[in-house]
Amino acid sequence: MLLHIVTDFSEIGGAQMMLKRFVCASEGERHVIVSLKSFSSLEAAAMQAIGVSVITLDILNSIELLAKAIGFSRDIRRMRPKAIICWMYHANSFGAIAKACAFSNVPVIWTVHHSLNQFKAESRSTKLAIVVNRLLSPLPNGIVFCSMRSLEQHRDFGFSIQHSAFIPNGYEFSDGETFRLLPSEIKKRKKIRVGAAGRFHAVKDYPSMLSAAAKVLKQHENVEFVLAGNGVSMDNSEFKSLVITSGVDTTRLRLLGEVTDMDAFYSSLDLFVLSSVTEAFPNVLAEAMGYSVPCVSTNVGDAAYIINGFGKVVPPHSSEKLADAITELINMPEEDRRALGHRARESVLSRFHIKCIAKRYLDFIYGHDRNAMANNG
Repeated sequence: MLLHIVTDFSEIGGAQMMLKRFVCASEGERHVIVSLKSFSSLEAAAMQAIGVSVITLDILNSIELLAKAIGFSRDIRRMRPKAIICWMYHANSFGAIAKACAFSNVPVIWTVHHSLNQFKAESRSTKLAIVVNRLLSPLPNGIVFCSMRSLEQHRDFGFSIQHSAFIPNGYEFSDGETFRLLPSEIKKRKKIRVGAAGRFHAVKDYPSMLSAAAKVLKQHENVEFVLAGNGVSMDNSEFKSLVITSGVDTTRLRLLGEVTDMDAFYSSLDLFVLSSVTEAFPNVLAEAMGYSVPCVSTNVGDAAYIINGFGKVVPPHSSEKLADAITELINMPEEDRRALGHRARESVLSRFHIKCIAKRYLDFIYGHDRNAMANNG
């Protein structure tokens, strides 16, 4: 049995999504997921439906985390997991402390799904968790970083990374061609659709996105922008103010807010744009490319590694260069742009399919020999 400890499962972020995909893809393994804070009832039900046990600890602060980590050591001795995999900083600390108090030889693997580009801007709780992780980093048997850039940053920050590995996020790629619009449908639509997806937050740099959109729309009458994400709506007064300030043509700007059907969203696009100022491993790029959508991205985290030459990468904080890169792809002949999208899809399928990534996780967890630690379970 593999015991997973995650900081929170009340909503789905990159780490939670990767955990879900890993659990579903690692055939033949039993899993238990422990959430330090809370667990979405919907997600808990989904996990239990596939035979995964779910535990919620309802931890509210650092003192409770320490106390419950010590207490959880008894559960580790009782469960006797083959390995403990921790997801995110607070869970990393909890797992290391609990294992130490259990006096167990069960391997503990940390996972890091965060970059340190803006450490000073992090919340006090996250800063403390990162510093505690740095102090405890010699304790885990290994650390998995979802981003090469993140691994380098944490090494420079003082983390012990002697037993670490870069393993990118994995994805369950649908048959992209099932969702792609036919050429006849594109011609009927008559507009090139440029999209972006991300919550309304400073790190997503929507001011640059909207400024770039304004420039592109002024130059191209056959283009429209479609933006999705929590808070990306005119109902959000702060976002509305940005839209007005940017001068973007609102008749060709569609704001969808939070979107649940991402299949339909990605498949409706001709081009995807990421304007973030910081990321670790931007999932949206790989997801969009999985639908044969070429991408333009700022050079953050592993964006360039994901795009792999099948799109454009520009410096962050530059709406001018973002607009230029979007324009370059818009001006490509339609057939060439679609061909670029097909090559982008082939690239992410060959490198980031969840079955391959899950195997890399298991090989790392078991030290490249799945029988070597079987006596722990």
